[in-house]
Amino acid sequence: MTSFEDYLKRCVRTDWSYMDYGKLKCKLKSFYERRHRVQQLWRQDGYLQAADLSVLINMDTQANYFQYTDEQTNLCLVDPQDALLRLAIEERKEFSAMLEAELVKVATFYSQNILVPLRKLVYTQNSDLKMAATELLEAMVFCVANVIAFRQVLIRYDAFRRTFDGMPLTEWHLQRSILASDHPVHAIFRVDDLESIGKTFSNRYGTAWSYFR
Repeated sequence: MTSFEDYLKRCVRTDWSYMDYGKLKCKLKSFYERRHRVQQLWRQDGYLQAADLSVLINMDTQANYFQYTDEQTNLCLVDPQDALLRLAIEERKEFSAMLEAELVKVATFYSQNILVPLRKLVYTQNSDLKMAATELLEAMVFCVANVIAFRQVLIRYDAFRRTFDGMPLTEWHLQRSILASDHPVHAIFRVDDLESIGKTFSNRYGTAWSYFR
């Protein structure tokens, strides 16, 4: 079966900056591996040491409110349930930050490197009809590809969360981004500017635009 990433690679232009789906997927893979490691330590010893958990999630053990010293082993341990809860919090924070960075990258490229030259091409008198239509369609493909990649990443994260327990990301991230009027996700999801350019193109070239839609 052809993977989503293979389909995505077929539609991207190498000179454009798309959401790095591969990097985000690799981050999720590292989360899987870390969760398995935590489970192995738990099953192997019957407890979790604060030092081991600190290495796995890069946290200062002194900041872990759930650590305690076991009287029998004299080891600094952590409560497994509290540890997994903290791990889930750290995972969502880390992954959300990466996702935000990708959205900002894509939105910035879209507004500066796609819309600006596209406006110039469409609004210029006697511009090449075929070139203008092609670039307009390519811009639409760019938006659609990034929206699908964004949703696919959220689906993957929530599937991971259901496997290991944790905090869902999809609804939280979408609500957070939609409520923020200046969030970069609006540029890609709403495509108001692209629709405006498309209408200008349609008005200028008449029915020619309908053949490209």
